[in-house]
Amino acid sequence: MSLRNAIKTSHLVLWSAHLLASLLLWVTYKYEIIPLESVRKGISLYFWMIPALLLMQYYIQLRNYKVYLLWLISGIIQFVVYFIAKDNSDFQEVNGNNLAPLKTLLVMLLSYQFFRQLFKILTPWELIITAKRFSSYDLDDKRKLIWLDYLFSFIIVACLVASFL
Repeated sequence: MSLRNAIKTSHLVLWSAHLLASLLLWVTYKYEIIPLESVRKGISLYFWMIPALLLMQYYIQLRNYKVYLLWLISGIIQFVVYFIAKDNSDFQEVNGNNLAPLKTLLVMLLSYQFFRQLFKILTPWELIITAKRFSSYDLDDKRKLIWLDYLFSFIIVACLVASFL
């Protein structure tokens, strides 16, 4: 079975859009299409927002290991790019490095998968990320949230925020 047959087209489209947006940010920097300050802000905002949105809105799809693997590949690439380019003076600020958000996707994915697997060992259910909840009942998983959902969600978000620093 090919990778394309195993993953819905919508997942590939979203992942491809992420790769294209990442490439667009690099091209705008490389060819100085927009001012450097705008590129810095764009990188910080984009590479922090994507893991946060994936965690809050896409975590059910990340239960599919093939979808997870696609994003994990992106996270590893971003992590490598961060370590290659982190000393670039164009991205150094008084309060840190504008490329630090490149680490967040990998950290979020690894912490999500770790706590998801731990949750499955400790309970008979899947982990529900509580960041977008207005109710203690999840319609997708058809169950009430338990304290571990809240605790593990908090820890994953804390890991995401800490990786941004």
